[in-house]
Amino acid sequence: IPPPPGMGGIPPPPGMGGLMGPPGLAMPASKTVVSKPKIKPKVPMMALHWKKFNLPSKDFEKRKTVWCELGDIKINEDDLCAMFSKKKRAQKKKDDSQKKKKSKKVKIVVLDPKVSKAVGILLRSGLPEVSAVKKAITSMTVFDEDKLQKLMNNLPTPADLKAIKQAQEAEKAQGGNVDSMNWAPPEKYFLMLGSIPMLKPRLSCWMFSFQFDEMVEKSKFELEIITGACKEIKTNKKFKALVAGILVHGNYMNGGKKDKERADGFHYKFLTRVKGSKSNDKKQNIIQYLVLKELKKDPEFREIEKEFPKLMDTPSAPELADAKGNVLKIENHFNMRRKDSERVAQNSVKDAGVPDNFGRDMREFFEKNEPRVQGIKQLFSTAEADFKNTVGWFGDGQNPPKKPVKSIEFFAIFKEFMTQVFASLPKPQRKKGAKIGMKVGSQGPGSNTQDKKKAGNMQALISAIRNGPQKKGLKKTEGKKRLEQKGEAKGGFKLKKSRAPPGKGGGLADKLNFGKISKKNFLSESKLKGVKKNRIPPPPPVE
Repeated sequence: IPPPPGMGGIPPPPGMGGLMGPPGLAMPASKTVVSKPKIKPKVPMMALHWKKFNLPSKDFEKRKTVWCELGDIKINEDDLCAMFSKKKRAQKKKDDSQKKKKSKKVKIVVLDPKVSKAVGILLRSGLPEVSAVKKAITSMTVFDEDKLQKLMNNLPTPADLKAIKQAQEAEKAQGGNVDSMNWAPPEKYFLMLGSIPMLKPRLSCWMFSFQFDEMVEKSKFELEIITGACKEIKTNKKFKALVAGILVHGNYMNGGKKDKERADGFHYKFLTRVKGSKSNDKKQNIIQYLVLKELKKDPEFREIEKEFPKLMDTPSAPELADAKGNVLKIENHFNMRRKDSERVAQNSVKDAGVPDNFGRDMREFFEKNEPRVQGIKQLFSTAEADFKNTVGWFGDGQNPPKKPVKSIEFFAIFKEFMTQVFASLPKPQRKKGAKIGMKVGSQGPGSNTQDKKKAGNMQALISAIRNGPQKKGLKKTEGKKRLEQKGEAKGGFKLKKSRAPPGKGGGLADKLNFGKISKKNFLSESKLKGVKKNRIPPPPPVE
């Protein structure tokens, strides 16, 4: 039905059902309406951090809420402002803090941040105070090798000392006192080290005195292995017997073969290939054959595996050329540090508060250890000569080796050969007749307890035969009946009660009826293996 005339109007927008507004009036632009008045507090107040929302107008309200039912409450504005207003910072405290900041001096930092950080870590790692460090360096006390190494890893470079010096000159140009400059700890530490003349040579000599013993002993140990291995190869009679056996048997096996027969010797490298010569059945090689042959001649040949300790330890020794370099390094460092110590002693520290002991201590060190340097040089000369003689000992007696022989490769060949010899030694057998335990019936401590234990085991065995296997919940009489039925069915024995008077036990024959199995053949035909006739004790009496 069309609306009456004069009642036209703007239709509501899509989805906005409800009554239409009066003609000529527009709908509100928003559903929500701000109903609370705007408030301006007397003083700045603390904020309540809530998430606010505004209610819709009554025309758009869909459901009732608690907010519509809340009434207005009068507030005490003065009390509220006094309790919840923002606090003002006291001007006096601010001024005091500013005065403190102004009064506190700033530390002077001129070093690179990475250098400063590394030195700071060093100073916090248990190092004494800066003044104490200078005294320790001057008197050569307090520091061990580890602490001295940390100190040497963090020495000032010329660039670091230059930066500190430029800062001092700038302070002096401004009319300041250089001695009263407030340095940061790393800068203060570097400034102290820079005041010690010839610091690096001084510390290097001190460190060499710590490391000298280890260097000499290590080189001595390596050279003694080389000389000892050469001596073992040249002087061991059992080794010579094996080499002679290889040569003799090899000449026989090579008889009639050109370029191989009638040999007076062979190249030492062949020692590692001897094991390839095996018997027809492939069960034995020539080394095993010779080892067993030597053992038959001399049982003490087995001791050969204990007679080559230095040769077996040669992998821990360096090449002879490297050993020579180590000895020369010790000698050169010794002479260089001695010269450095003489120069450092002429520039002693005078402002440390303690006497400078460097010149005295280092002079005593070099005088004491001069013979050790000469001794290690002599030991190397001996090792070098022994090695050359050992190589020539396995040569043809005429021509020297075309190429220098490396000591590591030479000793490795002999070590491998001796390892094969040790593996060919048969394992020692145990002597027969060794007592494993007490014999049965032997007198001695514990013999009575062993007899009692065996007697108890026999009684348990007889009881098991009489009673038969029993299951859980099976009565003893039922188990006995089943055992009797099985025995009768197979024509075997039948269990009967003993007629012996109470208190007197009968023998085994009284307890068991063997049936077809005779008493004589019972022990041989019975399944009770290991039970001897004369070891069966009488069974207990049946009550």
